[in-house]
Amino acid sequence: MDDDIKPDIQLKDIHLSGITTRKFSLSADLEIINPFPVGGNVKSVEFKIFFEKKTGEQVYLGRGRKESIKIEKSGSTPVSVPVEIENISAISALITAITDRIEIVIRGSAELDLKITSLAIPFERRERINSLTDLL
Repeated sequence: MDDDIKPDIQLKDIHLSGITTRKFSLSADLEIINPFPVGGNVKSVEFKIFFEKKTGEQVYLGRGRKESIKIEKSGSTPVSVPVEIENISAISALITAITDRIEIVIRGSAELDLKITSLAIPFERRERINSLTDLL
């Protein structure tokens, strides 16, 4: 397989999809890019999401997982993955960042089944947002 031509996963957006006194619900919008002339399936895409403090310390927020995603040949497939944040200290850290510019880090992998081969695609993406209100 040519190393220059490989599947990729891009983070397109992160937004708040719900909020209660005990948890935040986020949605991470990803794009799975398949450069190969055959379609296939993503067995699973799984990632952990972190909030990065100004000090560089990363605070674990939660994880996202989605299974059985059909992907197009020679193209991209959008997918929205729900993330539940129930960690009280993580919620507190996010609330303190409500007016600051913050960085969200998503780190994970996807298992692609392209009929002719199976691949594990690791990924890490960062999204800098001006404040927590950008998630709304």
